[in-house]
Amino acid sequence: EVPHDGKLLASQQKPNMGAPRFDLENELTSSTSALRCMTPGLQYGESIGSEESSSQPVFEYMSLDDLVDPRLGFSKKFNNDREFRDNLRSAIRQDIFDTTPFYSNLSEKAASILLLPDSSLEGSWRISTGQDGDIRMKRTTQVLHDAFQTVAADDDDIQIPTGDDLFRAIGRLCGETTASTHFIDIFGVQDRSINHSWHLDAGCSPGNCRTVLWGFPPEDNYNGCGVFSHIVPLSKECLAPEDHNRMEPVLFDGTVPDEYIVRPI
Repeated sequence: EVPHDGKLLASQQKPNMGAPRFDLENELTSSTSALRCMTPGLQYGESIGSEESSSQPVFEYMSLDDLVDPRLGFSKKFNNDREFRDNLRSAIRQDIFDTTPFYSNLSEKAASILLLPDSSLEGSWRISTGQDGDIRMKRTTQVLHDAFQTVAADDDDIQIPTGDDLFRAIGRLCGETTASTHFIDIFGVQDRSINHSWHLDAGCSPGNCRTVLWGFPPEDNYNGCGVFSHIVPLSKECLAPEDHNRMEPVLFDGTVPDEYIVRPI
């Protein structure tokens, strides 16, 4: 048996940016479909557009330089400095862990396992808007300061963002008032192929809040698939039942045909 090689698989994948829109409703009602929704009461909105095109974008890219002072060179450093990326991810995970009450009673052994870089970690990205000066994302703030202090020293007008500043900026992309503030650092399964699951698990988006993905590439100056989640453009908006708990997933069994899958690079 040939071992699974995720890196090789990603190198062979195509972005498929022109993928047609997928008719989920028709697929789920077809007697020959291999895709099933395990959550009853799924609802559908109006048609978004033809299968070939729509005026509504499926997704959009944002640069880190759009979120902080571009003179810092955040995006460039993130792209070509693996040590910085690793330190930043580790600090973010530790800050989320330290400030999430659910984790406070974990044993030292359980905490150490949860904080391993090849594990997934979740919590909330919510940052208080108070003016008391207390920083939540302390380790993240230190990593940012260490990375950009030389740049800022050369120009008094450049302000290094705190970790809180950075997460407020990312949070604004999710939605000013209606975002769930749910944060999860996902470490993908490396040793086998798995079916697709759905990021907008609850199937509801009050106030048009968004799921924001921050991709950490596996190597410097990486250009290819496998960093961001796959996207399936739908021909109709798919909604959970009105009484569905926002934080409970809408479960599906199976996946969609490859021709409908967009793989952002």
